[in-house]
Amino acid sequence: MADENVYEIPVNDYPEQVQNFEMFGYNLQFTLRFNAVGLSWAFDLYDNRKGEYIVKNEGLSTSQASLFYSDLPFVIMLVDNSGLGVESISNSEMGDRFNIVIMSRESYQNAIRQTIKFDGWQSN
Repeated sequence: MADENVYEIPVNDYPEQVQNFEMFGYNLQFTLRFNAVGLSWAFDLYDNRKGEYIVKNEGLSTSQASLFYSDLPFVIMLVDNSGLGVESISNSEMGDRFNIVIMSRESYQNAIRQTIKFDGWQSN
Protein backbone atom coordinates (compact mmCIF):
# COMPACT_ATOMS: atom_id res chain seq x y z
CA MET A 1 0.00 0.00 0.00
CA ALA A 2 1.21 3.51 -0.71
CA ASP A 3 0.58 5.03 2.75
CA GLU A 4 3.53 4.43 5.07
CA ASN A 5 1.11 4.23 8.03
CA VAL A 6 -0.89 1.36 6.52
CA TYR A 7 0.45 -2.17 6.91
CA GLU A 8 -0.93 -5.43 5.62
CA ILE A 9 -0.83 -8.20 8.20
CA PRO A 10 0.19 -11.39 6.38
CA VAL A 11 -2.63 -13.91 6.76
CA ASN A 12 -3.71 -17.18 5.17
CA ASP A 13 -6.75 -19.45 5.32
CA TYR A 14 -5.76 -21.29 8.53
CA PRO A 15 -8.67 -21.11 11.01
CA GLU A 16 -6.32 -19.92 13.80
CA GLN A 17 -3.18 -17.85 13.31
CA VAL A 18 -0.83 -16.14 15.78
CA GLN A 19 1.70 -13.45 14.90
CA ASN A 20 3.94 -11.10 16.85
CA PHE A 21 5.03 -7.71 15.56
CA GLU A 22 5.94 -4.19 16.62
CA MET A 23 3.82 -1.38 15.33
CA PHE A 24 2.96 2.18 16.36
CA GLY A 25 5.14 1.84 19.47
CA TYR A 26 3.46 -1.39 20.61
CA ASN A 27 4.85 -4.92 20.78
CA LEU A 28 1.76 -6.93 19.81
CA GLN A 29 0.59 -10.48 19.55
CA PHE A 30 -2.24 -10.79 17.02
CA THR A 31 -4.37 -13.95 17.13
CA LEU A 32 -6.86 -14.40 14.30
CA ARG A 33 -9.66 -17.00 14.50
CA PHE A 34 -12.39 -18.18 12.18
CA ASN A 35 -15.75 -19.04 13.77
CA ALA A 36 -17.11 -21.91 11.65
CA VAL A 37 -20.57 -21.65 13.24
CA GLY A 38 -20.99 -17.90 12.74
CA LEU A 39 -18.89 -17.85 9.55
CA SER A 40 -16.95 -14.86 10.84
CA TRP A 41 -13.45 -13.76 11.81
CA ALA A 42 -12.39 -12.36 15.19
CA PHE A 43 -9.07 -11.44 16.77
CA ASP A 44 -7.32 -11.05 20.11
CA LEU A 45 -4.69 -8.35 20.52
CA TYR A 46 -2.18 -8.78 23.31
CA ASP A 47 0.34 -6.18 24.50
CA ASN A 48 3.55 -8.16 24.99
CA ARG A 49 5.24 -5.36 26.98
CA LYS A 50 2.42 -4.91 29.49
CA GLY A 51 1.53 -8.59 29.58
CA GLU A 52 -2.18 -7.93 29.09
CA TYR A 53 -4.89 -8.16 26.48
CA ILE A 54 -5.89 -5.01 24.66
CA VAL A 55 -8.96 -6.79 23.31
CA LYS A 56 -10.25 -10.36 23.16
CA ASN A 57 -12.54 -11.85 20.54
CA GLU A 58 -13.03 -8.58 18.65
CA GLY A 59 -15.12 -9.23 15.56
CA LEU A 60 -14.00 -8.22 12.08
CA SER A 61 -16.53 -6.87 9.63
CA THR A 62 -15.80 -6.01 6.01
CA SER A 63 -14.42 -2.48 5.62
CA GLN A 64 -15.22 -1.51 9.22
CA ALA A 65 -12.55 -0.15 11.55
CA SER A 66 -12.11 -2.38 14.58
CA LEU A 67 -10.82 -0.58 17.67
CA PHE A 68 -12.20 2.71 16.35
CA TYR A 69 -13.61 3.65 19.76
CA SER A 70 -10.44 2.77 21.66
CA ASP A 71 -7.68 5.18 22.63
CA LEU A 72 -5.15 3.29 20.50
CA PRO A 73 -3.28 5.17 17.74
CA PHE A 74 -4.39 2.60 15.13
CA VAL A 75 -7.35 0.63 13.79
CA ILE A 76 -7.55 -2.84 12.23
CA MET A 77 -9.65 -3.56 9.14
CA LEU A 78 -10.83 -6.56 7.18
CA VAL A 79 -10.42 -5.52 3.53
CA ASP A 80 -12.44 -7.15 0.75
CA ASN A 81 -10.20 -7.28 -2.33
CA SER A 82 -13.04 -8.51 -4.54
CA GLY A 83 -15.01 -5.29 -4.24
CA LEU A 84 -18.16 -7.24 -3.34
CA GLY A 85 -18.32 -5.68 0.11
CA VAL A 86 -20.04 -8.67 1.69
CA GLU A 87 -18.94 -10.72 4.67
CA SER A 88 -16.87 -13.87 4.52
CA ILE A 89 -18.58 -17.24 4.29
CA SER A 90 -15.50 -19.46 4.46
CA ASN A 91 -12.06 -19.38 6.03
CA SER A 92 -10.67 -20.22 2.55
CA GLU A 93 -11.27 -16.59 1.53
CA MET A 94 -8.72 -15.14 3.99
CA GLY A 95 -5.45 -14.13 2.37
CA ASP A 96 -7.08 -14.19 -1.06
CA ARG A 97 -10.38 -12.35 -1.18
CA PHE A 98 -9.78 -10.82 2.26
CA ASN A 99 -6.73 -9.24 3.86
CA ILE A 100 -6.22 -7.51 7.17
CA VAL A 101 -4.59 -4.12 7.52
CA ILE A 102 -3.51 -2.13 10.53
CA MET A 103 -3.37 1.62 9.99
CA SER A 104 -2.90 4.81 11.92
CA ARG A 105 -6.07 6.65 12.88
CA GLU A 106 -4.92 9.54 10.71
CA SER A 107 -4.57 7.29 7.65
CA TYR A 108 -8.02 5.82 8.31
CA GLN A 109 -9.61 9.26 8.64
CA ASN A 110 -7.87 10.49 5.47
CA ALA A 111 -9.13 7.45 3.55
CA ILE A 112 -12.68 8.13 4.73
CA ARG A 113 -12.42 11.80 3.77
CA GLN A 114 -11.26 10.87 0.28
CA THR A 115 -13.99 8.25 -0.13
CA ILE A 116 -16.77 10.56 1.01
CA LYS A 117 -16.45 13.93 -0.65
CA PHE A 118 -18.94 16.29 0.89
CA ASP A 119 -19.84 19.42 -1.06
CA GLY A 120 -22.36 20.72 1.46
CA TRP A 121 -26.07 20.28 1.83
CA GLN A 122 -28.28 20.74 -1.19
CA SER A 123 -31.77 22.09 -0.56
CA ASN A 124 -34.59 21.74 -3.02
